[in-house]
Amino acid sequence: GTDLAHSWKYKEILVEPTQEQKDAYAKRRSESKCSLYFAESTIPNGGFGLYTGIDIDAQMEIGSPIPPIVLFDVPWNYQEEDALDWDAKDYIWDGMLYGTEFESAVWNVAGTSTEVLGVEMGMIANAHTGIINSDLRSNNKLNPALKLDRDVDPGAGASSDYIGHTYTSNRDIPAGGELFVTYGEGYFMSREYNIPLSAHYEEANSIVASVVSLINGPQSHGLNKSSYVVQAILAAFKVVTADPLTDKVLSSITTRSDIEKVVKRKGTAEFTTNPFRSIEWLEENGDCIDRIYMKESTIKQAGNGAFARHDIAKGQIITAAPMLNLWDREILKMDTDRAKHDINDKQLIYNYHYGNPNSTLLLFPLTRSVAINHRSVRSDPSRKGPNAKLRWSPTHKKTQFYLQGHMNELRESEDHATLVMEYVATRDIEADEEIFIDYGENWEKAWSEHVEKFNAGLSRKDGKRGFTSKLLQELNADKFNSQFQTWTDDYFNICRVANRPGAYLDKRKNYILRSRRKGVDERIELKTGEEANEYMNITYDHEGFDLVRSAGSAFLPSGGSAFLPCVVFGLYQDSDGKSNDYYFDVGILKGNKRRYIWRHRRVKMDFVEVTSRAAKSDQNWVGAFRHEILLPDEMIPPLWMDLAPGGKVSVQDVTAMQT
Repeated sequence: GTDLAHSWKYKEILVEPTQEQKDAYAKRRSESKCSLYFAESTIPNGGFGLYTGIDIDAQMEIGSPIPPIVLFDVPWNYQEEDALDWDAKDYIWDGMLYGTEFESAVWNVAGTSTEVLGVEMGMIANAHTGIINSDLRSNNKLNPALKLDRDVDPGAGASSDYIGHTYTSNRDIPAGGELFVTYGEGYFMSREYNIPLSAHYEEANSIVASVVSLINGPQSHGLNKSSYVVQAILAAFKVVTADPLTDKVLSSITTRSDIEKVVKRKGTAEFTTNPFRSIEWLEENGDCIDRIYMKESTIKQAGNGAFARHDIAKGQIITAAPMLNLWDREILKMDTDRAKHDINDKQLIYNYHYGNPNSTLLLFPLTRSVAINHRSVRSDPSRKGPNAKLRWSPTHKKTQFYLQGHMNELRESEDHATLVMEYVATRDIEADEEIFIDYGENWEKAWSEHVEKFNAGLSRKDGKRGFTSKLLQELNADKFNSQFQTWTDDYFNICRVANRPGAYLDKRKNYILRSRRKGVDERIELKTGEEANEYMNITYDHEGFDLVRSAGSAFLPSGGSAFLPCVVFGLYQDSDGKSNDYYFDVGILKGNKRRYIWRHRRVKMDFVEVTSRAAKSDQNWVGAFRHEILLPDEMIPPLWMDLAPGGKVSVQDVTAMQT
């Protein structure tokens, strides 16, 4: 039974697909009615899940690249669990997974205080400890298509600076299969639910495989193989299992027919969950989210935009989104008094929320619809106006239920994305045409005032360029520039010392340190007090040690950041006559109480980058635009208008947050 159980075990396929496979996959996506749905998960009480509408080969990109949205130092303001009345608590990811950890102005050794919302796959896809078929492919680099410069562009800092993250299939996934990512098993171990982990499914697989071997193997000759006998054998194996969570996996496997289904589905995890839906079921019960894709908007100051993948007829649903609830606008305020320099007083994510001045509720869409930009007849010279509008899903039962009741029913009953919003075409839309909705007259007025104020400030500039995310991007593209190799008050160097989870194919060579010592030319411990010393003008008190983002070993992707602060000592060209490559000579800063410099004299240029200091990127810029998107009055039920005149909070208080 060992070989059979091993064949069911999760195995990540690391073989790069051929160009022919990539082309075939792209063709399936372009010709499909829909390649990605959200619908009720196959995990009981799991909320929404994501499903593929087409066959996906291993190592194929799922969906479209979507920039992560960074949350900056949320724990500053809300240390107590009860104070954080935000359903996003269960949707946020550690910033280290997405390469945003150095955006944080505060570092907590228990976990980075920079967190991320990984729109779509990172927020809708469920986790199953026995079935992981999709891996995060993160990239910490600033968006290479970043066009906005806060020295000249009023739209700078109003959208994510980062390149789109993607997920990749790690095995072949058939059409209708639910997509599962990993949250890390610690996520489930810290929960009150008794959820089997991967080891429990592996043990259960071994037990079932042993029963199969006993029934069908060479020793089975003369054995009565009736269903009763098979059940007795299975029951006997269950008696010897020591772990109650393994018992939990096996509890639903009681008959010979169940065992046959385990073999057919290739494992106990697949049997107990059955993570597949028919395309017909998804068409009837799910929502397609792959009719649009993201790329640079036709409106320069808007950053990214959403574009139609196919022709869309008037009245057709363009896309839909589960909406995440936020019950207190104060959560999105930044504590500017704690910052060491001027920062924006609102979180970047505020720009992506839908709200109404007459209601406490703010809503954040979990899909790529976050890229849909504003256009109105009021501001459009062509008078074409938007080509889409918002509406509540008329077919989603929970949405319709809560629309009929008091807003408190939603607040008290649901702590995850529940309501479903649809974006509907108001006229025929051609393939590759950008999608627009009307953000509301208040948003438009606020933007016009922001542009006017920005331009007034621009006229007072002396022509000297300041620090911007655009400058950072340019430095990373020109590492021969001496500014790249210098620490400043705005940025510093970092060196890749490990792979982020999801780095693949070149796992053995895509970073500097392959083990704790290998490749280190010198290892110098810095002392303090009477034994104080220095190395290359670096002392124990060097500021770089306070920038280390590692909760554990920095040389394991699960233990901390894939990057450590480093100082560039020099740049030289290969002198062995075999190549003309250039290398950096660096000192990597490592440690907390015991502090070390690890000297590497031959580091590939790709492994060294510059990153902004905490809260210095455009996303934290004090002058960046912030405003919520309007939910029209006609979409707000009367029992949701708790801030209307006569309500608990005045409209002026809400307006003050928006201006």
